Amino acid sequence: MGPINQDYNYYENIYNFIEAKNNDGKNTVTLLDGTNYGKKASINTIKGTDKKTYKITRIYDEAFKGNTTITNVSIGSNVLFIGDSAFDGCTNLKSVSFGSKVKEIGDRAIAGAAITKANVSGKVETIGSYAFAGCTYLKSASIAGKVNSIGESAFDGCTALTTVKIGNTVKTVSARAFDGCTGLKTLNIGSGVEVIGVGAFGGCSNLP
Repeated sequence: MGPINQDYNYYENIYNFIEAKNNDGKNTVTLLDGTNYGKKASINTIKGTDKKTYKITRIYDEAFKGNTTITNVSIGSNVLFIGDSAFDGCTNLKSVSFGSKVKEIGDRAIAGAAITKANVSGKVETIGSYAFAGCTYLKSASIAGKVNSIGESAFDGCTALTTVKIGNTVKTVSARAFDGCTGLKTLNIGSGVEVIGVGAFGGCSNLP
């Protein structure tokens, strides 16, 4: 994730935020550290120490990494970017809903979580490398909306995954994207796919 303006820190209770600037000049904030959230996190706005309400537009790299308490995450419509390893290793995280304006899901963003389904649509354009890798409870994945690229090993080792639907906007299914998805039985690939990388479906022994 790119650099952010680090002039000001904002706090609400025990949550740590930092100021950033949109291109339109309005103040927004980036969630830096969410390790002290409870079981459920709703991520969309925050009140600063100046009592003003700020939009959360980014979830920074490793913001929730290793948080074994959190079980549900709702990402609001203000959030545009989910950073690398943002929810990596959240082994009790069972549900993630993506806001309608998220553009990018970073590398290892949700790796190792306990989610059972991944519905990626809306304005998401890129799914990073290993983004959902090791989500061994994941049963279905639907990739639609504006997604044009599925990163390397994005769903690597999702052994319970049985159904994958790849929409027509996707152009690239990168190397090892679904490697080791041994339970995969149903695969629908959209008409827009131009590149399927080496070993993209390696080890998917249950595919017809």
